[in-house]
Amino acid sequence: MKVGKELIEYDESKYISDKIKYRLEHWEDFYDEEPSEDEVSEDVYDSDILDIYWNDVSYYLTKEVLEEKNKDGYWKCIVEGFGWRNYSGEAYLEINNANDLATKVLPNTNCTFKVYNYGKGIAIQNWHHDSPTGNEWYYLTPIKESTYNKYRG
Repeated sequence: MKVGKELIEYDESKYISDKIKYRLEHWEDFYDEEPSEDEVSEDVYDSDILDIYWNDVSYYLTKEVLEEKNKDGYWKCIVEGFGWRNYSGEAYLEINNANDLATKVLPNTNCTFKVYNYGKGIAIQNWHHDSPTGNEWYYLTPIKESTYNKYRG
């Protein structure tokens, strides 16, 4: 299925790596003396930086993507290439924010994902331990509440 422009990426490893690199390059803004890479890594990992990162991604996904694409929050979700067995399927879901997206669509594991425009909806490419090559795709399209009720009954 053809997807459009990338809207946002959630990649904890890349984010942490970028934060460590930034702190090493601009150590004067964070430390009195030039720290070792191990010291900076420990500081970054010991901070609540991943919570801050998720909150930023969550806000953007909720306000700029989900609410803009579908204020009512009813979606048809098609998955292709799910997990190591590459399952496919569909579901009708009510998704009103990024936390709903993370808990109702994505598997309950550490995920790295990219969100793209997909017609009037969104497409999500997902990586995790059972799909390390990113061949797991979710296609979410807005539906009416009546359609949701018909299939969710």
